[in-house]
Amino acid sequence: MNPHPQNCQRVRTARGGFTLIELLVAILAAMLLPALAKAKLRAQEAGCISNLKQLTMAWILYSDDFNDGLVRNCNNNAINNGKVGWVDDVMKWDFPPAPSWTQNYSTTNLSEALLGPYCSSQVGIYHCPADTYNAYKGPRVRSYSMNGQMNGYCYTDPQANENLNQYGAGQDYTIFQKLSNIVNPMPVNAWVFIDEQEDSIDDGFFRVDMKPGDNLWANFPAVNHGGASGISFGDGHVETRRWLDPAIANDPVLHISGPPARPATAPYSDLAWFQQHTTSLAQ
Repeated sequence: MNPHPQNCQRVRTARGGFTLIELLVAILAAMLLPALAKAKLRAQEAGCISNLKQLTMAWILYSDDFNDGLVRNCNNNAINNGKVGWVDDVMKWDFPPAPSWTQNYSTTNLSEALLGPYCSSQVGIYHCPADTYNAYKGPRVRSYSMNGQMNGYCYTDPQANENLNQYGAGQDYTIFQKLSNIVNPMPVNAWVFIDEQEDSIDDGFFRVDMKPGDNLWANFPAVNHGGASGISFGDGHVETRRWLDPAIANDPVLHISGPPARPATAPYSDLAWFQQHTTSLAQ
């Protein structure tokens, strides 16, 4: 019989062993951490859905106030002759040696744009909770973009319009200018807002390549909700959609602003879904 059991415990601990309590704590942590990570993802997804619902409701309310007209999907710049759209900013990376880009951080470009009053100037709803990729001075103010065919043809420069046509946007395909125009696809199937991949996002305009045979991703959806992104529709509902195309699924953020269009992957099911839910050939 050992008269000094506590000394034996000290020796075992000093030699690198674990006490029973330490072992139980380690097991408990291993069990809880995955559950906590999943809970965090669910909370972020719920926050994103809430943001998109509020933005889409603002989009609908704007139309109610403007004789069914949709809010402009463009930015205040030279080729737009100073037209302000649903937002008035451009997101881009500004890490040195690039100069700091103030629009990454300016909430004024959200609150004073056309949808601002319809959101009660709640600028937090423009940023997805799962967008944790900061610019040089911190989080960027906007994670979401709008379907480019939702009143997105507002350029006054013919060359800019031709640039849109390069990816099948513009006059070849319907540009919805009124809420009542959204009939093919119907509002329940026509997407409006999406969280855009952090390298891809720039202005508020999300471009979908509509030309048959091109099979290109012009802009890319984010994949921050477990390989999925939040997306809203013209009837006001919101869902998260998982992307399977390797060209965009689990897409790493490289902090490269405006990456070029990339080929979609056969059988092009994700791109085909976008095309079917973006617009249709003009009549």
